[in-house]
Amino acid sequence: GRPAALLTPVALAQLALCLSPLLHPPRAGCGGGALRTVQNPQYVFVNERLNWSSAQRYCRQNFTDLATARTSTNWQALSSVMPSYQNLWIGVYRDLNISWSDGTLSSFYPTTLNFYIRPSVVSARCGYHKWLNKNNWFFSTCERKYPFICHKGEFSITLF
Repeated sequence: GRPAALLTPVALAQLALCLSPLLHPPRAGCGGGALRTVQNPQYVFVNERLNWSSAQRYCRQNFTDLATARTSTNWQALSSVMPSYQNLWIGVYRDLNISWSDGTLSSFYPTTLNFYIRPSVVSARCGYHKWLNKNNWFFSTCERKYPFICHKGEFSITLF
């Protein structure tokens, strides 16, 4: 195989800065930006009730991150590990935009954009999947406690 490219400490530090936490908008000096995706993610159901931030931390420590679905194929794989009769945290977050847990913007939605925000627009920021509505994402306060789904897989990083 090809030898890995060697990076100077300065170049390595610049790359780390440009990739953390995968920026939108990109930082000055980073080119157009960076895109980090997980290739062929595997989804894992965690039957422990945590708030959204604790679930995110658990997934990052033990897997890769809270579950993301960037394609309909990903969503089908994610849906296949969802148990019945439980609301589940997934890695979608609502701020000014709809983003994934890793900071990238969400451009995939399982159906026509169908979001439900409870109890109010201001405090409902963290995304969960409601078992009765297989293809809809809901948003709630982040302090609620639900089981969750993590994903694992190898990162593919594209600089542009």
